[in-house]
Amino acid sequence: MTLVDFFQVTRRTEKTVWFKKVPSVIHSHDGYGQAGTKLPDLETTKRGSEFRKKINISEIDGRETAYRSYEGIIEPWTGKPISFDTYD
Repeated sequence: MTLVDFFQVTRRTEKTVWFKKVPSVIHSHDGYGQAGTKLPDLETTKRGSEFRKKINISEIDGRETAYRSYEGIIEPWTGKPISFDTYD
């Protein structure tokens, strides 16, 4: 199962970043909506509650990420559709 969420950065310091969750839309799917690609819905002003996370910097390539318990890694969006699936 690969679930996809998008977040807007609302502010940041050297070590901390604040996010708000952005709704997503299905870009393409398998005909049933169980697998495909998603994009953030940038046309809506709806956003989730603000939360903050520590910025982690990779020792390997210097990428910045944040970690959300039980949800996974938050990393910058590439601008391309992201694959998802809801299969168990």
